[in-house]
Amino acid sequence: MKLDAQGRETGRVVVGAQPRATEAQMTVIDLDATADVLIAATNVGDPYAPMDPDDETFEPHAWLLTLAEE
Repeated sequence: MKLDAQGRETGRVVVGAQPRATEAQMTVIDLDATADVLIAATNVGDPYAPMDPDDETFEPHAWLLTLAEE
């Protein structure tokens, strides 16, 4: 979310990833009136193999977030 100096939302960008994708990217533009950028992420899981914390074998899962100025 793009926020102004008073903390009000001025815009929202959704970065979607395709199922089984290994990367997704987005360029956020029009930041002239933006004081802050709020980044939120959630794991919605795999509907065909839900996470069971009682399973002893875990597969590694992760996302890497990189922010860069252009």
